[in-house]
Amino acid sequence: MPLAPFTVAGQGVAALVATLAAGLLFLFRDRFDLFQGRAV
Repeated sequence: MPLAPFTVAGQGVAALVATLAAGLLFLFRDRFDLFQGRAV
């Protein structure tokens, strides 16, 4: 089933992927900040 980017379903999937990516970046950034804090 191909994704249609201009359908409601397509927009929902795109929003979900963007949210997951932002969440992962936020978590990784927090971890790197903790590691840098310990290193210093």
